[in-house]
Amino acid sequence: MKTLTISLILLLSINSFSQNSTANFRHNNNSSRLNNNEVTHHNFDLDHTIRLEDADEVPTYKGCEDTTSNNEKVNCLITNLSIHARSSFINSGVLQKNKIKSGTNRLRVLFIIDEKGRINVKQIFGQNCNILSKEMKKAIESAPILSPAKLSGQNVPVKFSIKIPFIV
Repeated sequence: MKTLTISLILLLSINSFSQNSTANFRHNNNSSRLNNNEVTHHNFDLDHTIRLEDADEVPTYKGCEDTTSNNEKVNCLITNLSIHARSSFINSGVLQKNKIKSGTNRLRVLFIIDEKGRINVKQIFGQNCNILSKEMKKAIESAPILSPAKLSGQNVPVKFSIKIPFIV
């Protein structure tokens, strides 16, 4: 029953993503201006990254290789990464352990996919962010290594963000 409930929650919350909010990543260079709902993971190297939409080939999640367009690859990446993150996150027990209020919660995760296809979380925003960010960072960074983005035939790091809703 628990597995069925979790599966249903995952399937229902996939529909809450939008292409526009995930393809754009804006960084405020003054990272000291954070509010209580933001957690920053340091070591930004945003000067040497490109925006996802500027890549000739976008990063590809394992199992999405047969998709033909960059838009299809991004949608497949969003779907698979959010399923992976939510299931890892929910299975960690952090929600129950910290008595997070029931309802729909959302975390926005800003990260870089490096030239080797590894995900490196940079910032997390959202409700209960201080409590949940460490576990969400672990969940996102534990995703399988992606095939990296390419620009002019060279692997390049790209900036990316995703909203991950979950129901408690």
